[in-house]
Amino acid sequence: MNKVFLIIAILISASVWAGNDKDKSRSIGFAGGTAYYLGEINRNHFGGELKFGGGIFYRENIDRRWSFNFGVNYMEIGAYDSKSTDLWKVNRNLHFRNRMYEISGLVELNFFPYQIGSASEFFTPYLFLGMAYYKMNPEAQYGDGWLPLQPIGTEGQGTTAGTPTKYNLGGLAFPYGFGLKMNITGRLAFNVTYGMRSASSDYLDDVSTIYADPAVLRDESDNGQLAIEFGDQSIEQIGFNNSNANVERGDPTNNDFYAFTTFALTLRIDKKPGTCWGGR
Repeated sequence: MNKVFLIIAILISASVWAGNDKDKSRSIGFAGGTAYYLGEINRNHFGGELKFGGGIFYRENIDRRWSFNFGVNYMEIGAYDSKSTDLWKVNRNLHFRNRMYEISGLVELNFFPYQIGSASEFFTPYLFLGMAYYKMNPEAQYGDGWLPLQPIGTEGQGTTAGTPTKYNLGGLAFPYGFGLKMNITGRLAFNVTYGMRSASSDYLDDVSTIYADPAVLRDESDNGQLAIEFGDQSIEQIGFNNSNANVERGDPTNNDFYAFTTFALTLRIDKKPGTCWGGR
């Protein structure tokens, strides 16, 4: 974690000292794409349920190499054990969807000098790194609708079978990735971006530790029957005495990741004195 903050600080320091007024510019962007996650139910890149997402962003170009990017995104992730090729997961039979909102601050580094409106510096790959805050709400299918899972305490949260409190529905993430920027006109550009996020939670999918004892859930949980039903949806019990109590349900040693691939149109919104629209 400290290494991430150090890298971000170095990038920000470098960008602040870089460039001159002639190279600075501002732009806004509108993005659409798809998201997926990596965790207990899906371990494959671009696996799980791919749903449409989108966002808007503001980009402050410090010079033709460095930029700050501030964005707001919406995305949906999800996955089903029943679609896995792993028979253990198929038997576990869990599923979820999670509609997430994210605000982010990124530092971008262009491989080549680049500026919207430049005839000679019109294309570049780029890297980015930053920090984000997300809000989430993992849900499972319940009849014809979807039921939020965090209040239920599917792993015994809030009882003696699990942690004393329920997990947070918000947290920090650390985005990193790469993309391409390409000019279309003197004011308009096209961006393609792939970004991975390291989340501060292992509960994007509501799965992390072990099956809670159903007897404890029944006695101590305010949502006892729902906690039993959604905590253990396995096809066959694999624990002792025909119970999955205290049997592995997830892997608490690793937090979840989520990724967002977007296609965006970017509009330059300034034309300051000294700015070159047609190249140097």
